[in-house]
Formats: sequence, structure tokens, C-alpha cells
Amino acid sequence: MQRKSLVLLTAVLLLTIVFSGCSEKNNNTFTSEPSDNTSNVEPKAQHGSLEVEVIDENGAVVSNAVVWLWTQENFGAIPDWTEQSKTTAKEATNSTGKILFSNLDVGEYVISLYILFFTTNEEALAHVKHVTIKANETTHEILQIPSKTGDSNPTNPGGPTEEDTLSALSNGTKIHDIVGDFVVMNNGNNNPGAYEFSFADLKEVDVGVDSKYLYIRYWFNGTWPRNDSDWPNINGDQLEDIICNTLFDTDNNPSTGVMSDGGTEVATSMGCRRNNSYGFDPPYFYGCKEGPTGIEFPEEERYQNVYNNDSFRFGGVGYDYVIGAYPLSEVKLSAGQTVTMLTECETTSSLYHDATFDILSLDNTTTFEYGRVQITLGENRTIP
Repeated sequence: MQRKSLVLLTAVLLLTIVFSGCSEKNNNTFTSEPSDNTSNVEPKAQHGSLEVEVIDENGAVVSNAVVWLWTQENFGAIPDWTEQSKTTAKEATNSTGKILFSNLDVGEYVISLYILFFTTNEEALAHVKHVTIKANETTHEILQIPSKTGDSNPTNPGGPTEEDTLSALSNGTKIHDIVGDFVVMNNGNNNPGAYEFSFADLKEVDVGVDSKYLYIRYWFNGTWPRNDSDWPNINGDQLEDIICNTLFDTDNNPSTGVMSDGGTEVATSMGCRRNNSYGFDPPYFYGCKEGPTGIEFPEEERYQNVYNNDSFRFGGVGYDYVIGAYPLSEVKLSAGQTVTMLTECETTSSLYHDATFDILSLDNTTTFEYGRVQITLGENRTIP
């Protein structure tokens, strides 16, 4: 009986050990297997770099040349240069004529010289390059400035080149303007409710200087009309011209100078007319004035010296910017000089002297009061 009981106990113990082992094995098998979360982990993005060198028609490197970079997707088949200029990555070449775009996602890109280097959108499009960025590699490309650079202003050959212009502006002062801040003019023969044309709405004004010229670039929220048919007609009120004026208070004293112009001693103008939409032929809206006469009206007699034949223009119709280059010998300004500038953009129509009026201002000015901005010519600065 004891032997039978011992055998039975032994069998029970063996069964217990077996089942215990199975249970432990099953438990160990379940708990030791790692959870498979790899499907939720995104692969690390791969990056590469792009080095661009800019040369001129003779193969010499060009410094301070602005290069634009797009993804192929953003560029599209036919780019809208106006829209692209607002969002495109822009960098200027260094003293060796090179610029490095680093940490780029792998993929297809498009590079181009700044639109200012070309006279038409079609020419700019013909000079773009398509590049492929590969992981952990630096791609090298060369862009060559068209041989006709410097002749985009055929009415005044021999003036500053685009390289001169870009160099001075890239090292100058940039002033941002508020979008849609048109001034309502409730006096005289002016529009009581300004037409909100995007091409007359300033978004930025840049001022640069070198040893010969003062450069002023006006950026707009739209493209200047190219053909007569592109100029708006609002219920029979035909828009006739666009005028940009930048005035300088050279002694920084608003109680001296031409009081109707905000107490200034120098005035520059740049604009275009509907029936002359392909150029800025002197003497219309294309020059500078200096030396107050003490006469406020008529407006044409406010300044002693008027120069209409020695200034230069880049951009304009068909673009969202226009640049004026004015001889320092005529505006009586110099690099390093601190001045107060006042800038406006106005349009004239068949009904109104001022159909629209936009003042470069650091606040949301909607009344006729000049925005006074003090700058030092040649200072690399962004406001605000």
C-alpha cells in the first residue's frame, strides 16, 4: 500500500513538473518576444548638398550674384516668377563666386540666376538648370550670366551693370512695408476710395550705394502691366501710369527743405506710362531733382536742378520690381551718409490725380502722412 501510494505520489509530482515546465516555457515565449513596432518608425530623411558657381561670359567668377533654388515640384513647368520670388530660397555667391546650399532633401531641384539678370521671363526660363540631389553627396553646377548683361536699359547704355546693382543692393538697407495699406486721399482730385491694385502695393524697398550710383529697388505684391490691354479700367476710369518717388531729407530736419514733400532736399522718381509700357524713355518719370527753391507750388518749381537723362532702370513692366540707379553727383549723396527717406507709390487714372496711393511706412498708416525712415547709405540692415 505504501509502495502504491509512493508510486502515485511520484507520478503526480512528475506531471506537476511537466505542466509547470510547459507553462513556464509558454510564459517565457510570450514575454521574451519583442513587440514589432518597426512599421510605425519612419525612415530617417536623407540629405545632400548643392554648390553653385556663377561665372560671367568670359569665365570669370562673379561675387554677390543671387541664385534661386526651387524643388522641382514647386517650380512647375512654367513658373510664376512673381509668386516664386516671395517663397524661393535666395542666396548670393561669395568672393569666390560660389554658394553652398546644404542639408537638402534628396530629390529633384531647379536652380536659376536671379530674374534681374534677364530681360524677359522667357530668357530666364531658358537659363534654368535641373539638378538631382543625392544622399551624402555634394552636387556641383555652374551658372553663366548672359553675355548681354548690362544692356537691359538700351536707352541709356554704359550705365551700371546688374552685377553693380545687385552688389550694392545686397549690401544695403531693406525696408518691409505692410500689405494693403493704401492711403485714402480725401482732398483735391483724388480717389475717395483707393483702387487696391496689387502691382501698386509696395511690399519692400531696398536702398544701396556704391562709388557712383544710388540704387533704389521697389518690390510689389503684383506684376506691373506689360501691354496697354493689361492696364485696368474701372467702370470707365482708365489707369494711366505708375509712379514711385523716394525723397531724402538730407539734413534730417523736417522743418527745412521742400515742405510739401515732407521737408526734403532730394527727390528721385521712377515709373511707367500706359502708352509707353515697354520702356522708360526720358524725360518721363526717370530722374532725380535736388536743391529746394523755396517754391512749393507749382510742383514743377520746387527744386533747382532736375536731371532726366543720366539715371538708369532695371525691371519694370512684366516684373514685380523696378530699380532706379541715380548718379551720386546729381543727388548729392554719398556712402556712409545718414539721411531720412520718404517713399510713395501712386497711380494716375483718367478721373483721378491719385487713383491709388501707398506710403512706405513702419505702421499701418491710412492717412496722408509720410513714413519717415532714417537710414545710413551703404549699411547692411533690414527694417523692421
